[in-house]
Amino acid sequence: MNPDLPTGSRPADDHPSLRILVVDDEEEILELIGEYLSARSHHTVTAYDGVEAMQLLRTEPFDVVLTDLKMPQLGGLGLIEATASLHRPVAVVVMTAFPTVDSALEAMKAGAYDYLRKPFRLRALHDTILDAAERLEDAREAQRSRHRTRLLELAWDIVSPEDLPRFYGLLTSVARDDCRAAEVALFLADPRGWSAVARGGEVHRLASISPEAVDSYVVLAGTIGAVPVFDPHGVRIGTLAIAGGSPREDTHQLILERLARVAGSVLSRVKSSASDPVALVDHSA
Repeated sequence: MNPDLPTGSRPADDHPSLRILVVDDEEEILELIGEYLSARSHHTVTAYDGVEAMQLLRTEPFDVVLTDLKMPQLGGLGLIEATASLHRPVAVVVMTAFPTVDSALEAMKAGAYDYLRKPFRLRALHDTILDAAERLEDAREAQRSRHRTRLLELAWDIVSPEDLPRFYGLLTSVARDDCRAAEVALFLADPRGWSAVARGGEVHRLASISPEAVDSYVVLAGTIGAVPVFDPHGVRIGTLAIAGGSPREDTHQLILERLARVAGSVLSRVKSSASDPVALVDHSA
């Protein structure tokens, strides 16, 4: 144990860098907490109420949401419930100046990871966020493992275009989870051109790319990663792309290339048994 550290606290540099969304209708609190967490090397974004927070959560990946309970429009409890419905698990820590046993139980029942009473020490806040993030990572890894297993099982069994929607859904789930991406899209070529047959998240940035131009792994505009999809004979049939996350990381390139190989094998097998040349697209809605 480091004798210079109080019991229960962590070294300043002994923590991962997290993406944290701070939600409160008091500007002074937002500014103070935001600056403190940024100084602790976290990427911090602020929102003034639950509605603004949900707009951010739908378009950006976050690890932790730190939210007040009492806010206009969408309050803390509503935000917790809405966050629980997101595709990617997010840890929610609640803070309030008016704590009661009922409000604490209600928040935890809705899905909050922890509960803080204002005023609190910023070091205690940081330790609570780190503890929530550790528990969150366990939940995320369990989810990723389930999705990968289900994807491979389904990929092995698919022979009909009618099975493709489930495959597309799992493919985009694995890509989003493993790459921590905000958007995922699988583009396929057919006689009518290129179509996004599978989407994960609200696809905005990926709508602007030219999938036909991607012939090897490429990073576009710093936030978009794309890889071509080939069938087992080396024929180009599509493009798999993500936006957000860290597309420049080598691990994410390997993940996308692996998923592209799985997709290419499945789509080639299904296409050989389909009488309609555009069935791969038409059955993906």
